[in-house]
Amino acid sequence: MDSQQQSVYNLSQQMNSNEQAPSSSHPNPAITGVVSTPIYKEPHILDRKPHIHLETPFEKLEVLCETLVDFENMRRNGIDLTDELKKQGWENYFQRLYGPVYTNLVKEFWRFVDADDHYIVSYVLGVKMVITEESIAALLGMEKSGGRRIYNINPREKYLSHEINPTIFQQSAEGKHSKNKVLDQNLRGLKLCLPALLFKYLRDSVRDNRNNMKTRNYIPMERLISDVLIESGLVDHLIQFRLMEDVMIDTGRPLNVRNLKSM
Repeated sequence: MDSQQQSVYNLSQQMNSNEQAPSSSHPNPAITGVVSTPIYKEPHILDRKPHIHLETPFEKLEVLCETLVDFENMRRNGIDLTDELKKQGWENYFQRLYGPVYTNLVKEFWRFVDADDHYIVSYVLGVKMVITEESIAALLGMEKSGGRRIYNINPREKYLSHEINPTIFQQSAEGKHSKNKVLDQNLRGLKLCLPALLFKYLRDSVRDNRNNMKTRNYIPMERLISDVLIESGLVDHLIQFRLMEDVMIDTGRPLNVRNLKSM
């Protein structure tokens, strides 16, 4: 391997050796009065080795970019959501949607990703990435336990905003109402637990894509995944060593009053 590849390999070894992941028990033989039969117990998700879970070729994966909501444009056009955003504590989440999307790294994350009830785990260039409700809350500067949890988000919806935006921006004059009644109730004064919503949507998307016979080629939550890559230090390392192909950047399209009518 060349010096750049060696550098990435050394980083992955250093980062993974510093992790304090809980270890699971190792398989032990079950001893009977007659024979000793080994019983296999699947390792805890944090202890599993890197494995590609997706048959879709890398080049056929499509990284979806979430809509960039232009709240200032909406305010100037008579749709002022400032107070509601502050009540929900969602300002930081929508601001972060304007950050970069590292397309190739997100694809690599999606090929290796696995999930159980509490963890989403993947490997990118050999570096382990772990996402939990707690890590999402810390990323957004939010309380993990604050607000009501919801459980009826559709994991096969391409964009999370397709579940949230119709409620936030519903045009009652045209008789449009959100299909998600729980979200609608939460946005009428009851605070929503956004870290739990984001974690559940991404976790269920991973599970659905692994277990459904009709697989899909698109990858949701690209900004959240990109933020995890940034926080890990991997992106800065790749930029430092000028591995620019791996840090190719994309962004989403804006949502303002003009294209709001198409929702």
